[in-house]
Amino acid sequence: MKSKNKENSTTQNTFSKKVGRATYNVKVYFSKTSKENFNDKILRLIKIDIANGNISAHENRSRTT
Repeated sequence: MKSKNKENSTTQNTFSKKVGRATYNVKVYFSKTSKENFNDKILRLIKIDIANGNISAHENRSRTT
């Protein structure tokens, strides 16, 4: 029974978000000792993707749908 509960909690803590042509698969985990909030972390990860050329800032802004 424990493995089923663990599986359900893992499924509940994940989601996908498409931004332009990039799809972000996100697994949410909150550390009790972290000094970075959720929004800061997501913005940092997106900025890293942009810096690495995985998605351009222009492409992200030009798409409205």
